[in-house]
Amino acid sequence: MRGLYLTSFIVATLVLSGCGGSSDSSSESNEATQSSSTITVERGPILGATVVDSEGKVAKEDANGRYIFTPAPLYPIIVSGGVIDMDRDGSISIGDVKNDYKLSTTSGSVVTMATTMAVNPATKLKLETLASSFGLSLDDVMSKTPTESKEIEAISNILYKYAKDNNISDLLDSSDEKILNFDIAAITLDIKETFDAYEAEGDEHDSKETEEELMNAIAYGVSILDSDGVSEALSGFGEIDDDLVQSLSQELLVMKSEYESEYGDLDYEESDGDDYVHNQGLDCMACHGTNPTALFESEDEDDESDDHDDENENESEENDEQFTSGATIYRTLNAANGVTNVASGYSLRLVLENTNAVINYRLGQGNGNVNATFDEGTVNSYTAHVIDPEGNIVNSSLSNSHDLSRLACNSCHTSAGANGAPGRIVSFNYSTPEAEVQTPVVTPEVNSTTETTPTTTVVKKSFANDVMPIFEAKCKICHGNSGNFSVTTAAVTYMSINAFGGTNIATPTSSSILTKATGVAHDGGVIFSNTSAEYATIRDWIFEGALNN
Repeated sequence: MRGLYLTSFIVATLVLSGCGGSSDSSSESNEATQSSSTITVERGPILGATVVDSEGKVAKEDANGRYIFTPAPLYPIIVSGGVIDMDRDGSISIGDVKNDYKLSTTSGSVVTMATTMAVNPATKLKLETLASSFGLSLDDVMSKTPTESKEIEAISNILYKYAKDNNISDLLDSSDEKILNFDIAAITLDIKETFDAYEAEGDEHDSKETEEELMNAIAYGVSILDSDGVSEALSGFGEIDDDLVQSLSQELLVMKSEYESEYGDLDYEESDGDDYVHNQGLDCMACHGTNPTALFESEDEDDESDDHDDENENESEENDEQFTSGATIYRTLNAANGVTNVASGYSLRLVLENTNAVINYRLGQGNGNVNATFDEGTVNSYTAHVIDPEGNIVNSSLSNSHDLSRLACNSCHTSAGANGAPGRIVSFNYSTPEAEVQTPVVTPEVNSTTETTPTTTVVKKSFANDVMPIFEAKCKICHGNSGNFSVTTAAVTYMSINAFGGTNIATPTSSSILTKATGVAHDGGVIFSNTSAEYATIRDWIFEGALNN
């Protein structure tokens, strides 16, 4: 599927731009009027960006990548930050991608790669050459977005690749020779090959619809496999036994879950309102587990109204899908059941102790609800992380503190907390990885006794205090003050790790400082195992952002 690969390329809408303060640029600036102006920011719609004009006026975000200036802006306009809405659902959700480039325009109502490229006169001329090779005018390229045109998408993708391949980090740096001196012939050829590939596939620009149809067909296949009599009929062929049918069903569900963890939900109808209600805080597995209970059965059905019966019937239909684990993420520790105070767009990630594999949850029915489908047989103890909409870890359980008995998350993470849980799963840090702090609370009454209430604070893994001692004990004897990996002071060691790209925050277990330490492509052999405390400490530090703390 080209979806994530191509949409991540679109960020490059900026790629060959220069900023420049030439008289040509200023001559293109327009004077502001008192009317409002809507600016569309595209690399795929960019949500939550900062959009500023030359006077420092900040546009107000509207929706779907649109921003409003009142009064109209003075050009140039600069766009920074934000998140690319990969699934184009109008909200920041798991699978969306952080925008790490700046875009700009000197005129008009669109900010894209093309407009950014046109800021600098030198790259503007090359933009015209690119446009003409596709039968497009400069006006076409300046006014269309990758969403509207496959040609623009192809241009965006290849230019983004060029920027990444050439380590271009600032697309508005007019002094960067790699931006100004790119090979127009080679780039044009690459773009045409990419565009021809789209045409040969017969692929529409918005391929997500086709991909959704495929994944929903897979989900339908799962439901067929689970139907009464189907397993028995398939087993009758001799070579297909029950275990194989169940395995196929499981694999299809996992495939669907992995797709949705990146692209968003496939087959749920989202509410138009801000508060999409679906049993937030209740035990998800009561309906969605392998042995669901009758969560919506009434104790006195005779007293139910017709409307309530219809509502329950609809709820039952919505709850047909089974998954392995589900939860609701809140913004307050002791939130009551319901949609109030849920943390929309946040999700969960499990890191398994026995394999160091990662399980990503997807956004589920109802704001704040998440779930995942996976093979329970692979799960031993695990650490749970809460992930914000930009992919950052904002809360974690104690290291490897959970097991198979804790997959029905809301059964323990109630408003008051049960079975040792302090309350809800929340979108902020509140638990101490190593120990709880006891804080005495004295009641102001005569003859009162001192009551001790356990409270907790978050302690992230520290590079200086937790990680550096491991390197000093395990690595310094060989590396010392030599080579790419210099183990001397904490500051020098941290800089050397960054210099050779030793950490991978997106997939911490693939970080070279971990793979080499466990013996992969490492002349020094195995330093520690992937089940050791040292491994877990460094892995968790990377998960938390690999900070120089």
